[in-house]
Amino acid sequence: MRDDTVQEILKILVDGLTKPAIRETTAIPWACPVPFFGNLDASRVATVGINPSDREFVDDKNKRELKEPNRRFHTLASLGLRTWEDVTTHHVAQIYEACQRYFLPESNSYDNWFRVLDDVLKGAGASFYPGGGPSSADIDTACHLDLIPYATTKKWSKLTRQQQRTLFEFVPDLLGRLVRDSPVRVLILNGNAVVKKFEKGTGLQFKCQEMPNWSLYYRTGPRPGYAYRDVVDTLFGVELGKAVTVLGYNHNLQGTPGVGSDMTDSIRNWISLECN
Repeated sequence: MRDDTVQEILKILVDGLTKPAIRETTAIPWACPVPFFGNLDASRVATVGINPSDREFVDDKNKRELKEPNRRFHTLASLGLRTWEDVTTHHVAQIYEACQRYFLPESNSYDNWFRVLDDVLKGAGASFYPGGGPSSADIDTACHLDLIPYATTKKWSKLTRQQQRTLFEFVPDLLGRLVRDSPVRVLILNGNAVVKKFEKGTGLQFKCQEMPNWSLYYRTGPRPGYAYRDVVDTLFGVELGKAVTVLGYNHNLQGTPGVGSDMTDSIRNWISLECN
């Protein structure tokens, strides 16, 4: 990852937290932006979600700020700042380092969420976690990227369309810039909301295949499962200078009721076939 790209992106994102339009979206005003999770500098594969969970910054019970040793990312308090206007290049470097080290054992990653994704990542021969495979020789490093770098107090589905639009349009080319300046060659989109936002933001129309063994059955009727695939050299208006394989599925693995180990196994096997 180029240092100038990181510095520029993080400065823009931190500055966004000072703007009333971003604050009105319910972005947590004291929580740092999170442009990526894990070692982006070494990652060949990246999963993609909508935006960071508030659980990255607050506890489950009373929504209070996580403190050491449970802290995951920086906040105004952990950086010793009164406002984001006071940020220096030193603080930006601290935010970047926390993002890079997210999946190390001492960093307290949100494993209830990421372990599910890590299971399907095995299909691409990759893992978020150091030592995620039998040996370092046969497992690649993976990271996680979000379309929106701000954690919000409300879930994405509870935000108004205007709030969602404001967040997405603030740095619309964020993902493209991160992928361009990293080793990432495979993107895995987790769920229908990500797939649709990705299509809208890029102008892509994914090749779509119905997957019968991914169907879910509710009292209201069946919900089909779909797989999506494409190969791109441009993302969100950014020329990548390389071909990137984009794979996706419509069921959010952590948020869709009824998704179990059988479906996760099937999605992992499909990813393995597509990557190989």
